Amino acid sequence: MDQHPYLPQTPAQIAEMLAAIGVRTVEDLFSDIPGRLLLTRPPEIPPALSESDLQAELGEIAMAEGAESALRAGFPLGGGWEPHARSVLVDRLAKLPEFYSAYTPYQAEASQGILQAFHEFQTMIARLFGCDIANASLYDGATALAEAAFMASDLTRGRTRFLVSETVSPQHRAVLKTYFDAADCELVTLPHRLGATDWDRAKDALDDETAALIAANPNHFGVLDDLRAGP
Repeated sequence: MDQHPYLPQTPAQIAEMLAAIGVRTVEDLFSDIPGRLLLTRPPEIPPALSESDLQAELGEIAMAEGAESALRAGFPLGGGWEPHARSVLVDRLAKLPEFYSAYTPYQAEASQGILQAFHEFQTMIARLFGCDIANASLYDGATALAEAAFMASDLTRGRTRFLVSETVSPQHRAVLKTYFDAADCELVTLPHRLGATDWDRAKDALDDETAALIAANPNHFGVLDDLRAGP
C-alpha cells in the first residue's frame, strides 16, 4: 500500500501495527468483504476539480434546485462588494488551538495566540507575493492605506506629495485626507476615465517629489484596472 501524504504514520509504523494485529497488509483488513461487493475498476467519477470550481458547480446545482436563498450565483461588483475566493481551510486553520491563549496582557488583540497568527500570516504573504516585508493587525482598509502611504513617505526619504486615483473608495480617500491634513502632506486626486484610472493623467502628474501613486484593484466602480499600464 502506497503511503498517502495525509497519513502521519511512516511505512515502518504501519508495518509494526499490522504485525501487532496479525495481518500482512492493509488490504487484509478488508478480506471479509464479499468479492461481489469489491470494485474491480476505478469508479466512474469525473476528474477532481479545484476548490473554487467545485464551489461554483455546487452553486449551480443549488440554484437549479431552487436554493436561491441559501446560495446565490452572482455578486455585485464595486463599492467594496466583490466575491472573494476563500479556501474552506481558512476557518479550520483560524480555529487551531495554538492560536488561542488565555493570557491577555493589556489588550485583547495582543494575546499570544493572535501574535502567533499575525506572524504566520505576514510570513506567508511575504513568501507568496515576494515582498521583503508584510504587515498585519490593522483595523480596516482605510487605516491600512494611510499607514502604507506614510511608509512610502519614509522609504522615499520624506516626500509628502501623493497621487490617489478617484477610483479608490471615497471613504478611504476621506480617511487618507484626515491623516494627511494633520501631517501636512499634499494629496492630489486623479480623475477617472470610464471608471478606470486615467494613467495618462497619472503620468503627467507624477514628479520627483511624489512619494506614491495610490490605486485600487478591483476599484470602487467594480473595474479591474490594468496596473501594467501605469507609470
